[in-house]
Amino acid sequence: MPGAGDSEDGLLLLRRLRRRYPALPIIVLTMIHNTALVRGMLAAGANGVVGKTAMAKELLHAIQAVTNGRAYLGEGMQGALGHDAAVDSDSDQVAMVSALASVATLSPREAEVVRMYTNGLTVTQIAERLRRSVKTVSQQKSDAMRKLGLTSNTQLYEFARGSGLLT
Repeated sequence: MPGAGDSEDGLLLLRRLRRRYPALPIIVLTMIHNTALVRGMLAAGANGVVGKTAMAKELLHAIQAVTNGRAYLGEGMQGALGHDAAVDSDSDQVAMVSALASVATLSPREAEVVRMYTNGLTVTQIAERLRRSVKTVSQQKSDAMRKLGLTSNTQLYEFARGSGLLT
């Protein structure tokens, strides 16, 4: 969001909008195709991301999807997320975008536990490093998986890989 000195950072604006209006459908129109920034937009609360150069038809699809409670990732944005995150069908696209956007629903501690766990640490090792009980860390991992709609550690690893939590 280029502009004068008083213009607000787009990611901060997205977070503020999402906090104040949790049910508001938000579609970002952007010229940015940077993987980290597209993921950041989704994590900050965007329901859809469409390139500014997209055809009007694609924007209409995005509006229809988002107003019907689904996520939308424009064709140009899929490429920005790389080959490993590319999607082949509408249902895969909705699942991926929903998962990426749901990172924003995790508490900072839950996200930290997920990141550490999916990077190879055990729950016990995480508890030691963070000076928390094993029970607390285990609960934070479980809460994160529930919020993300995941039911297995394999799904958690896939989510972490696709959302940039895996380093």
